[in-house]
Amino acid sequence: MKNKLLKKLRVLLVEDEENLATLLKGAIGDNFYSFTVAKNGEEGLERFKGMRPDIVITDIMMPKLTGLEMAREIKEIDQNAAIIILSAFSETDKFLNAIDVGVVKYFIKPFDPDELLEYIISISEKIQSKNTLFYNGFYFLSLH
Repeated sequence: MKNKLLKKLRVLLVEDEENLATLLKGAIGDNFYSFTVAKNGEEGLERFKGMRPDIVITDIMMPKLTGLEMAREIKEIDQNAAIIILSAFSETDKFLNAIDVGVVKYFIKPFDPDELLEYIISISEKIQSKNTLFYNGFYFLSLH
C-alpha cells in the first residue's frame, strides 16, 4: 500500500542522464502530487526557487552546476530542504561533502527505484509535518 502522504509531496529530480530521469519518473513519479525533472544544476536551482519542492533528488556530477553546489544554494534558501543524492561516486570525499551540505540520504548508482521510494515513504511524515503550521488550536498547511 502506497503512503497517502506521498500524494501531497512535490518532488524535483535533477538528473542530466535523460534515460535515468525518464526511468525514475516512470517508476515512481505517479506516487507524488508532482514530479518535475530538471536536466542540470542551474535549471534545478531555478525550478527549486519557482516551485519550492518538498524533496530534491539530484545527481552530483552535472553540467553548469554540480548537485552539491546546487544543494548548498538550496540550503541557503531553505535549510530544511530534504535533498537526496544519486551518484555513481562512492568516494569518501564526495560522501563527506554531501553530509556537510546537509543531504538526508546518499544512494550509489545503480540503485533500485523501489528503495528510493521506500526511503521517501519513511521520511514523508516528517516532511509533511514540517509543512504544517499550528495556529490557535487549528492546523494549517503552509503554501511555501
